Amino acid sequence: MENINAFAIAIDYVVLFAVFVIAAFFTLRRGPSVVKALIISLPLTFVAFELAKTSFFLGDFIANIQEQPNTIVSLYGVMFLALYIALRSIHRVYGEVGAPVQAALAGAALVGMMLTIWSALPILQEIRTFPAFLAPYFAAEYIFLWFAASLALLYAASSRTIGR
Repeated sequence: MENINAFAIAIDYVVLFAVFVIAAFFTLRRGPSVVKALIISLPLTFVAFELAKTSFFLGDFIANIQEQPNTIVSLYGVMFLALYIALRSIHRVYGEVGAPVQAALAGAALVGMMLTIWSALPILQEIRTFPAFLAPYFAAEYIFLWFAASLALLYAASSRTIGR
């Protein structure tokens, strides 16, 4: 008989739940502006990275490191951080404090956008495989719907009337 541990949880789910809790905490504490910048910078980084592959100054570099997924993910991370800092400096909102419902919506929007980008980027699949039970829901034909749903949740989290 197999010894089945009922409390065994894949690290992916723990990380996603931690991201949800941290995003909700930031929204409660400082309002949804931090999470908004994160959510908007994720797809912008995806587009910027795809455009960088064809640029004259980064195209050759990216082509040379195609076989090194850790380096590509690091470059993607640097681009994400640069876009996040740019968006955050543009979108400073002082005195905005989130309500619990806004916090939950912002956390769900961030996790949804992270899962969308993770399922859409093949290079991330080489670093860490996408959870098997979520793969059918985040198949290529549903990527736009998840993207739109994450942005809709972000809009709902930005509403000043929800959860007050």
